[in-house]
Amino acid sequence: MSDTQDAVASFTAHPRTFMRANIIEVGSVNINDVTNLVFQPYQQICDLGQARVLRVGLVKLTDCVVDNKPDGHVYGLFVCKNAQTPSFDAFFCPYEQNKMYIAQLSGGAGFMFTPRMDGCTFGVSSQGGNGSARVAHANFAGIAADWGPQLGPDRQRGAQLNAVNDRLGDTAMKIRPEHYRGAQNANYSTTVGRLGSDNKWHFYTLRFRSTGNRRYSHEGLHSEGT
Repeated sequence: MSDTQDAVASFTAHPRTFMRANIIEVGSVNINDVTNLVFQPYQQICDLGQARVLRVGLVKLTDCVVDNKPDGHVYGLFVCKNAQTPSFDAFFCPYEQNKMYIAQLSGGAGFMFTPRMDGCTFGVSSQGGNGSARVAHANFAGIAADWGPQLGPDRQRGAQLNAVNDRLGDTAMKIRPEHYRGAQNANYSTTVGRLGSDNKWHFYTLRFRSTGNRRYSHEGLHSEGT
């Protein structure tokens, strides 16, 4: 099998094992892939409704190195345009600075991804076990810029948390910057959701940081909200 076939087969069969050994970077999926809107919405909070099912694949980024995983690789997630390319179904909750996007998940796909998170807050509504869940991806970086380096980060985190709670409820599961950024605020995260056999969505943060030009350190795979 090709690297692409191996990666898709390995990830879909054993996603946690795959992510403990490798890094997934999301770079080429964007808002235009997940909505029929023909313009960028100007409102700060945008509900996309039922999430669109995408066919996505994984490609090995051969010029990238994972310093602390000699046998590990960095894979790029991309939307498949060619029906012959190995792929799988997934939802995607997009990112745009100074906005929060909300989407409704269902049992129509087995996985969900967000873009790289480096200060965002991700939230998931309570789940009834039928594959249905509302998710939100909030980034209010403009607030941090307005308040400056001393007060800005806390103000940003607070605003994002309040927005998620307002739209998804206080009991919503949250993945916040303090859950993935690390002591030096140096970590990034790809948030990955998997629909389990219990028909509930389970979420993980695949954490990593940049150590140089196309060099990474794998900072672990962690369960939702930890």
